[in-house]
Amino acid sequence: MSEQGNYVKLESEYLDNELINTCQKTLESTLSTSIEALGMDEPSSFSTCASVEYSGDFSGSLYISLDRKCAHDIAQILWGKEIPTVDTRITESVKELSNIIGGNIASLLEKQNLNISLDHSWKLSNFDKDKITAKLIKCYKYKLNGEIIQIAFLVK
Repeated sequence: MSEQGNYVKLESEYLDNELINTCQKTLESTLSTSIEALGMDEPSSFSTCASVEYSGDFSGSLYISLDRKCAHDIAQILWGKEIPTVDTRITESVKELSNIIGGNIASLLEKQNLNISLDHSWKLSNFDKDKITAKLIKCYKYKLNGEIIQIAFLVK
């Protein structure tokens, strides 16, 4: 299938539901708590963002974006204890969450005959919606303890 055909397949309504559910289930099982799926939305800018690159039938990036408080909350959940508000474990936790979600999405896409592999080169930065240079395919939002987690799927 051509790269353009893969984009069309990726944009299907069925796959939307599967991606939304996969991300939600991954967040819930990783964080051991209920996560509210808010659905697809336009991307927003966030202060904390981890991305993981992927390649295969198409290439691009998966971005997990959230504010600093939410990143801190996630780190405390993953580490199982109080963590200072400035701590490298916060950034490591967000990077790990992006890797876990990326791996589960790669597995889901493989079932749809779309093969991608993660290159595990994480980047940590701000997510500035006005500086996106790749094509935004999907942007899903979830709520954890009143805070928004955004997952954006971009292709090159």
